[in-house]
Amino acid sequence: MNTTSLFVKQILTTIGICIILFLETSVGNAQLPNPEIKSGTARVSGKVLYYQEAVNISPTVFLIVFNPLTAEKGRTYETVLKKDGSFYFEVPVECNYTLGYFGLAMIGLAAGEETRLEVIPHATDPTINMTGSIKFVSYDALNINKVLQKVIYDSPRPPDSVFVKVKCPEDFVYNSMIRLDDKLMLVENETGLSEIAKRHIMREIKLVMLDGRFLKYQQLMHIDYLNSLPAEERDKAREHYVRPPEPGRSYYSFLKYFDLNDPQYLYCETYPLVLRTLLANETLNIPDIGDTPVDKWLKGVKAILSDLVGSDTGLFYEMLASIAYSKQFINGLRPLSDRQKENITRYFKNKEISKI
Repeated sequence: MNTTSLFVKQILTTIGICIILFLETSVGNAQLPNPEIKSGTARVSGKVLYYQEAVNISPTVFLIVFNPLTAEKGRTYETVLKKDGSFYFEVPVECNYTLGYFGLAMIGLAAGEETRLEVIPHATDPTINMTGSIKFVSYDALNINKVLQKVIYDSPRPPDSVFVKVKCPEDFVYNSMIRLDDKLMLVENETGLSEIAKRHIMREIKLVMLDGRFLKYQQLMHIDYLNSLPAEERDKAREHYVRPPEPGRSYYSFLKYFDLNDPQYLYCETYPLVLRTLLANETLNIPDIGDTPVDKWLKGVKAILSDLVGSDTGLFYEMLASIAYSKQFINGLRPLSDRQKENITRYFKNKEISKI
């Protein structure tokens, strides 16, 4: 790519980023309260009205809770409805405020508090009335996940081949920014959702795109190349295709536009997945934390990442260190060593992280 076209591409990408930022702020300043890492127990109680008269209602109800430090995709709890349709959960949480799913409905939970649900069955969608520190209106609770899934898989423009259009990693970032812009516009145009719900969905979409697209250049180029071929040629091409090399470190400068220090990301189930992807990235080559003191490990990490993420302090680094430990027993089934426990206790000013 010549210097002029690269300059134009950078200008267009900047415009796309500005559009993304505009779309996030255009839905207003309403948002969920900023959560903090704090272990505790949340209670969820409620009742399915007319349970005895209703048909096709399972007696077992499920609650999925997002825990950003230790649970990769949320932990599932279940209980059986009592004869009068009532139910009760007590679940451990890692933030003072967090989100979860009761069935397919998104609900808010708070450490040391009780969220109460009233479920009114209908032939199509139920009505869910919610009380607690964090509450969504019934439409939000039932439709956040529907809109999120629709936006992840839909695009307002016809699908195209990345392999055909992309000639270099910079083109890939530009193409990805356009697609992200499209998806955020879909959320912006969604009718009926509250401003709070839209802002939450936008953050989750940004993280889904970051983890599943921006950070997967090599894999997606390979997949898209195979999809660009006639079906009868794919098996042969799969054997002989040489994947493009991983892009250099400067490619990851897009990270600064995702504001990875945003505390609202603690509500998003994709946030810890993004951090695990960064820790596993071959180009960034972040070392395992092992028995290295946290401050010494973070000094090396910041030398790698600070100019790319646009900061050398904040929640992002605390979470990255926490995930560096948790992936050890999630991926490798290895417990923390005595030295690691000592390093954790010594480093983290937030003793709730040490406790968790």
